[in-house]
Amino acid sequence: MVIETELSDGTPLLIRQIGPDDKRLLVAGMRRLSERSRRQRFLTPTEQLSRAQLSYLTEIDQRDHQAWGALIDGEPVAIGRFVRTHDDEAEVALTVIDEWQKRGLGTMLLRLLAEEAERVGIKRFTFVYLPENVAIAQLLAKFGTVGRLEDGLLTASLPVSPTGRGST
Repeated sequence: MVIETELSDGTPLLIRQIGPDDKRLLVAGMRRLSERSRRQRFLTPTEQLSRAQLSYLTEIDQRDHQAWGALIDGEPVAIGRFVRTHDDEAEVALTVIDEWQKRGLGTMLLRLLAEEAERVGIKRFTFVYLPENVAIAQLLAKFGTVGRLEDGLLTASLPVSPTGRGST
């Protein structure tokens, strides 16, 4: 599935499912992330993705593990994914290239993930993130959720239904 849309400033945006042929795009996107953004995404300093990580991130079933990439002018700018962890629960990860942050991409991808999650019977999202990740904390706050500290990481849980239709 491919979705053609635009950001609030009118920038054309293409959102599509990620697949095995997207390894090159993930590598390119990783190069464009700051060290801070890579650490926030992978919860540890990460310079580059291993072959195993690239396979895990692109060779997915698009049911229990779904990933969507956002492209502007053919260049990767954001990825949203969920991985089912229990029957009706999935962990979510959102990554937005630094120069495209704070433009609504994370919210847009979260809503798309919520629609897809409902379609496959997922009722709750979980997020695990670093305390320094203000962007995800602000996004979760839009939906009335805050994280709780566990072993140096924040964990938050969010019902899927309000995420897909919630406030902006």
